[in-house]
Formats: sequence, structure tokens, C-alpha cells
Amino acid sequence: MKVGYLGPGKSTFGFIAAEKFFEDKGNVEFVQIPSHTEICRAASRGDIDLGVVATENVIEGMVTESIYAIDKLSRAYGLKISGEVEVPIKLFLFRKINDNSAPTKIYAQPVAQGQCSKKLGAFKKDNNDIPIESVSSNSKAAELASKDLSCVAVSTEKAEQEYELVRLDPEPITNNPNNFTRFWVVGTK
Repeated sequence: MKVGYLGPGKSTFGFIAAEKFFEDKGNVEFVQIPSHTEICRAASRGDIDLGVVATENVIEGMVTESIYAIDKLSRAYGLKISGEVEVPIKLFLFRKINDNSAPTKIYAQPVAQGQCSKKLGAFKKDNNDIPIESVSSNSKAAELASKDLSCVAVSTEKAEQEYELVRLDPEPITNNPNNFTRFWVVGTK
């Protein structure tokens, strides 16, 4: 069975949700797809058997991209919701090597920046108000930080293993410890 999730890599919350939902479902091939809309389209066309898309976050609210795609494609192609999984949102600050040198930049996905604004703001201030560069995903932030020893990334626990990073703080930097995102599993069956 082919299951689409929001990539890139295997450290996005989309992959975490897909892995959690399908952990006991047998032989699953996970396929990374660049957007929630494209996941829904691929499931509608039968390019994948099922897709996993974010639909609601406790802090940020509805994920309108997913809701609009599901609505449009359910009418046109019979896309259905066949499951749901919730994933706790815990983000951390990572670096390739923690040598205590001053970082030059922070890579972070825009929603993650908002969900970590308090501790991220304090970290910026403690490090000469270094800039934050917005990137497309938490996984992309980790990938970039893994290639540049002077930068840090806001990303998921899975990024620590996938990109061989170290945490700058053992605790999550998210503002709300009860933050989670709801994901729907979609397909035509």
C-alpha cells in the first residue's frame, strides 16, 4: 500500500502522523509529496492508495489548504476521509555540533516560528538578535542546519536522528505543551 505524506524527508509532522497511523497496518510504502493539495490529488487519481493531511492545529486552527482540497476533490472524484490521527507538536532547537559558538542564523518554518515564539525570541536575543530564515518545512530547516555548522534549526525529534543533529536544550521550545495537530487519512476507498 502506498501512503502519501507531506515531505521532504522523514522528520515532518506529516510523516510522524503517517507512521503512527499505519504502524500496525502491514506493508506500507511511504511516499513524500510536496503539499497537502498534491497529496489529496494523488489519492484522488489513485497514484497513492491513501494520503495523510493535516487538518487542524490546536493553536493555529484549520489547515485550510487541506480542507479546501478535500472538499473540492470529494465532490469531483469521491475523495473520502477514512481515518484520523493526532500528533503532539513538540519542537526543539538543533545544531549539527554544539560547540557553544554563536550561531549566525535560525532556520524555521513560519508556523513553527509562531508556535515557538517565546523561547525562540529569547534565544534570538541571547545570540545578538540573529535572523530567522523561513523555510518550507521543519524537515528542511533541519537539513539546512545539518549542512551549515553556524546555523540552528527549529524541528522535530525525528530530525535529530535523520540529520544527525544535537539538541541545544533537552526540553521542547513550543509555547504550549498541549499543542497537537489532527491529521486525516484520505482516499477514494
